[in-house]
Amino acid sequence: MAQQKAMYANAYERWTDEDDQRLLYLYSQGKKISELMQIFARNKGAIKSRILKLTGKEFYN
Repeated sequence: MAQQKAMYANAYERWTDEDDQRLLYLYSQGKKISELMQIFARNKGAIKSRILKLTGKEFYN
């Protein structure tokens, strides 16, 4: 866990409502996973699983 936190500052942190809204907006604008990882300081799995939870759709880009 410490290694993930060192790489991704928000790893294992709770998603806020504001984070969710921003993620959905950026996702709808076609942002790539790598861009979202940088914006939210979270790993690929965290981004993909949150999008799945919020939209019910897998994210493949």
